Amino acid sequence: MLASFSARSQPRLSHRDESRTAAEASFADAERLRAGRLKGSLDAAIQKYDNARNHWLDIGDGSNALNAILKRGEVYQALNVFDKAFSSYDEALKLSRTLRDRRREGDVLNRIAYLQAEVGNNSLALRNARRALKLSRTTVNLIGQARAYQTTGDIYYNL
Repeated sequence: MLASFSARSQPRLSHRDESRTAAEASFADAERLRAGRLKGSLDAAIQKYDNARNHWLDIGDGSNALNAILKRGEVYQALNVFDKAFSSYDEALKLSRTLRDRRREGDVLNRIAYLQAEVGNNSLALRNARRALKLSRTTVNLIGQARAYQTTGDIYYNL
């Protein structure tokens, strides 16, 4: 009798709470897998980031979904799967614009610029680094400005 009483007395989580809990668990798992730096664990991390992204979008938490998308892009970039890294960053750019988060938009543009430079598309990389710098100045994002300057310097250094 006591067991049935305690089961009935616990409140049921809402769909939103269940999704948030699942997203947080998937994201934490992805971070652990990513820290392992093994190909198999990185592939599993990508799946966990996607799962977290989907749960966060399901409950309307675009900011955390954006974090998961960016992390997924970083893993693809580390694996040298550049087409999927670009796709991830493009998705993140669209979401940052939908959220009207200009600070994050600048961050995403800088990541895109860095990746473009990595694959040798220096003219497009410079254009995006300049856009990232402009957004970072507009939003008074000093770290973003420093990253944009660093990316620009790296591009010129490798010309």
